[in-house]
Amino acid sequence: MKKMTFGEKLIEIRKTKGFTQSDVANKCNISLRTIQRIESGTVTPRSYTIKVISESLGFDYFEAPANPKLNPSVKALQNIKFHLALFFKDLFNLKTNTLMKISILSLPFLFTGLAFFLFNSKVTAQSSEHIPAIQKSNSDFEYLKNIRVVFTSELEFEDLFRIKEELKKEKISITYNKIIFDDDKRLKSIDCNVDWHNGASNSLIIEDLKSIKKGEQYGFYRNYDKNSKILCGSGLLPKIVVLDIGHGGIDSGSFSEELSEKQITLEIGNKVKDLLYSNPNMHIDISLTRTSDKYITLKNRIDYINSLQPDYIISLHLAESKTENENGINLFNGSQTPFIKQSDSLLKQLKISFSNEFTINQVKSINSDILNKVNCPSALVEMGYLTNKKDIQLFKSEIGKSKIASAIFNTIKQLEK
Repeated sequence: MKKMTFGEKLIEIRKTKGFTQSDVANKCNISLRTIQRIESGTVTPRSYTIKVISESLGFDYFEAPANPKLNPSVKALQNIKFHLALFFKDLFNLKTNTLMKISILSLPFLFTGLAFFLFNSKVTAQSSEHIPAIQKSNSDFEYLKNIRVVFTSELEFEDLFRIKEELKKEKISITYNKIIFDDDKRLKSIDCNVDWHNGASNSLIIEDLKSIKKGEQYGFYRNYDKNSKILCGSGLLPKIVVLDIGHGGIDSGSFSEELSEKQITLEIGNKVKDLLYSNPNMHIDISLTRTSDKYITLKNRIDYINSLQPDYIISLHLAESKTENENGINLFNGSQTPFIKQSDSLLKQLKISFSNEFTINQVKSINSDILNKVNCPSALVEMGYLTNKKDIQLFKSEIGKSKIASAIFNTIKQLEK
């Protein structure tokens, strides 16, 4: 026998008890319009709404076994029956209609307002229905896989179970000591611990998520790149800058004498990261799209960068010319990027940083996929010409490559502000 939808069940219970829709609305402190929409089937109620109505009218919508042919949203609610029942019975202490205070006594099933995750994934504050599931690593980047969990004031109870379960798949355990929702049922504060199951753990207390400054994010992060400055931590999350290391593997890029573009870009990228390690007080994490001589498709590089959800990306390349006279630095941003204003600012800062030691040859917008398709401000730096003898000598010199790396790093330092 097909199980009733919640709206059908509500109609049956309401009529059995002799209630009108207005009676139910008043009894549950829910708008009449919401009751009407639930009964008409135009909306699928949230688990909290189901809980309030069920408790007020004295029935358990989850009592029948799940039917695999049910509407997916109803089936999903049935799948969390046990967790919801345990959660609301044993863990909630609802003292007022304007504040839901959750005192957690034992916590195998209390879930948190984590707004995101994977690959160093960063989230801006967003509505709960837009919070993505944890993404799985592309095999090309398994060695760079990171997890980043951000707490925001936009999270609701319904997000918590789903996100906790996704994190569990990554073998991460979280214990929540206290969670408070505001009168809009959005996450207000949290006290929790995380066990990374690598011998390390972290704790975090955020008293008021709405007081977090614009541009700041708080949560947990775990880096699987053994060369990362910090492998795991909690609190104020570092900004993420990606260095896109041009070419690699079968794609050598420009080539001159014994030098190749793929070799020089990787060497300079590593030097920039070394500078970060020597400045431990900087609250920035730098990720490279490759750390070895490996070919990675443009699409995979873009997908990887977007999965990190970085604050900025700087793509490193070299130039070549039909003449030997052309030399110096070329700076570009995307002509079709939605982050044009921020990308312009990044380009200006790069120009300032390079102007102290180098000749700036070009500064302009170009139609580039790596610049236009990444979901953050972006810039591309051609760090010199492999067809110019002066620039070639620069690339052959460790001092010369270090000067280029310092100019890029000085730009990144300004991004921290």
